[in-house]
Amino acid sequence: MKVRANGLLIEVDDQGPRDAPVLLLVMGLGMQLTGWPDELVALLLAQGFRVVRFDNRDAGLSDGFDHVGVPSIPLAALRHFLRLPVRAPYALKDMAADAVGVLDALGIARAHIVGASLGGMICQHVAADWPERVASLTLIMTTSGSRRLPGPTTAARYWGIDQQTYYKRADTWPLNPEGEVLCVIMCEEKRAIANLPKMLEQVPGIGVVLIGEGDLSQDLGHPRQYEHPTVASAINEILAICKQYNVPCGHPHVDTKNVEKLIEQGFRWLMPGPVATYAALETGRRVSGRS
Repeated sequence: MKVRANGLLIEVDDQGPRDAPVLLLVMGLGMQLTGWPDELVALLLAQGFRVVRFDNRDAGLSDGFDHVGVPSIPLAALRHFLRLPVRAPYALKDMAADAVGVLDALGIARAHIVGASLGGMICQHVAADWPERVASLTLIMTTSGSRRLPGPTTAARYWGIDQQTYYKRADTWPLNPEGEVLCVIMCEEKRAIANLPKMLEQVPGIGVVLIGEGDLSQDLGHPRQYEHPTVASAINEILAICKQYNVPCGHPHVDTKNVEKLIEQGFRWLMPGPVATYAALETGRRVSGRS
């Protein structure tokens, strides 16, 4: 069906009980709402959600912008690279307004929003500009658009695999049978610790519980004091709960000084920080005879 949202006719698929929690699924560049497979929608409906999918503007059965001409993607990318303004008939903020307009048209005050790729960028704008409409935010294979974001080298190192294997295994669009998805939740406050057993009992598919040491220590009143007895006790409690439910427990601050201890304690998902080296510089100075 079509609804009028933000001044456009937007194609929408709306399934599930009207009074159920709403999941708004926002697909990526050039993809229709069918990019969210029916099998996935069926699973979400079975979990008790009302599932809303829609075609973004200029895609599928929603209003298009053919009348403004076909943009030159290479030229736009070049202008962006050179930090020059990119002239476009609409922007991400307009697409975010479309998504909110869909909620308005359906009479939905608040939704759990999920975005993939470009859809994730749209959802970030929704969360930033309309936080009261967002019950939760789930982002899949997307970006903030920051120029400072690292490439996949860091992620590949975390998994202990080479970049090409990472590209292959991390590709889950759309539900690539060779891709893999790991659901990681972060435990970073006292309330989360209290609720953790219930979450692990009632929510299927949680792959890792990652301890958010920084926020947890702040919530406990001892910011960044990871060795403080109160903080250490809370971390141990999380680890013990994970062991009880046979769910890997993750540690975010791993280095050569603590890695053996963490493994002995039973942490099973370790995130070592990058280490800067100047091996090439040192070799070059040695070869050139410069100290």
